[in-house]
Amino acid sequence: MRKYKNKNFWKDHIRKFRTLGITQAQYCRENNLSQNYFSRVFSRTIKADAEKNNDFVEIIKTNKTTAGQITLKISDKYSIAINEIFNATSLNSLLEILEKRT
Repeated sequence: MRKYKNKNFWKDHIRKFRTLGITQAQYCRENNLSQNYFSRVFSRTIKADAEKNNDFVEIIKTNKTTAGQITLKISDKYSIAINEIFNATSLNSLLEILEKRT
C-alpha cells in the first residue's frame, strides 16, 4: 500500500472520495491506500476547510417547529428538526455523514 505522498496526491484523492459517496474503507481498498493514513489526512482536511471557511452550523427556531424543537440548518442543503428528546449518538452519526458530503 502507498502511504506517504505529497499534499497534491492526497488533495486529489480527498476530492475524488467526496464525489463518490462510498466509505473510506471502500475507497482505500479500490485505490490501494492506507485507510488509517487516509482517515488522518481526511480529518485534517475537514478541520482545515472549516477553519478556512469559518464554517458554523446555523440553528434556527422557526414557526414550523413544535414546542421544544429546534432545526439545524447545514449550509443550504440540509435542515434537521430535533425534538427535546433525541438520540445524541444518532445525531452525531448523521452529522458525520453530512460533513463528508459537504
